[in-house]
Amino acid sequence: MMFSLILTLFSILNLDPALALQENHLQNAWNLELKPFLLKGENIRFKTRDHLELEGIYFRNPKPRGTIVVLTGFTEPYLKYAELFFDLYQKGYSILGYDHRGQGLSPHLSQKNPQAAHCEHFSDYTDDLGFFMDEVVVKKVPDLSNLSLLAHSMGGAIALSYLELDHHFPFQKVILNAPMLSIKTDPYPQFVALSLVQFMHFLGKQEEYAPGSHAYDPEQPFEKNRVTSSRARYQLEHEIQKEYPSAWIGGPSNAWVEESLLASKQIRLHLNQVKTHLIMTTTGQDEFVNSSEIADSCRSIRSHCTLFEFPKSKHETLMEQDPIRDEVFRLITQ
Repeated sequence: MMFSLILTLFSILNLDPALALQENHLQNAWNLELKPFLLKGENIRFKTRDHLELEGIYFRNPKPRGTIVVLTGFTEPYLKYAELFFDLYQKGYSILGYDHRGQGLSPHLSQKNPQAAHCEHFSDYTDDLGFFMDEVVVKKVPDLSNLSLLAHSMGGAIALSYLELDHHFPFQKVILNAPMLSIKTDPYPQFVALSLVQFMHFLGKQEEYAPGSHAYDPEQPFEKNRVTSSRARYQLEHEIQKEYPSAWIGGPSNAWVEESLLASKQIRLHLNQVKTHLIMTTTGQDEFVNSSEIADSCRSIRSHCTLFEFPKSKHETLMEQDPIRDEVFRLITQ
């Protein structure tokens, strides 16, 4: 009788005890819950093939229902994922993540402008993930039989380039959130944008901001942001940024745009080499990646790719309003 009453109350209040933190709970969540939780994580440092030392974090659940490797998107530090890490941990998962080279707490690569998101070769990202899996995940995760991979945007492109190399990690689930399979280069077509950044490279300006890019603006108002329609989560990101300002960087360098345009095309061409079943999401208001290319790519391998579309979402579904974020959270944890 009491159990039925509780379920009825949850239904009336439109609450779901299985879901994550909600927007109306985020105002004080950074200081009361998320920051203390982050500080309890195990800090990880691992060296790459070219001897960079990348920064990561590990939350080991004492009774894990599984382990999730999280790959962040372009310019994102893992610190930005504090809410997601907290929610996944509360659901019983262990979590591992790291900051890609050139961003977050890992070494920034541009000598001329450390604020620019720069890389020399996109394949370096793929190699780094391989080292992370071999040197960190294998050694720290006691049971690899229930291992999942969750990747956002650029992280999704890195995940696919890694999987296309026929690595044999037993991922039970691979979720690619708005994967960077095709970059929006508006107002120019991609071939014009590529030619432009290649010309800048020829002039020796590969480390400078690509046309239209600039430094990170911590004062940018919510109304001008292009990634989320959740004011609460946008404000939470800025709270974290104020505490860790060096972890946030600006727009891409010419070299990053050149490498990423070339790499994303190759990833699309070799997508059928991925043997693991994929879950891909697209957003209807994405200003960074072409959702139609994601949908077409998933359908091209429909035998082992499932597509979920979120027409009301901007690029970052995991930072979106509760109804959208809750649905994505269900995809990850169901």
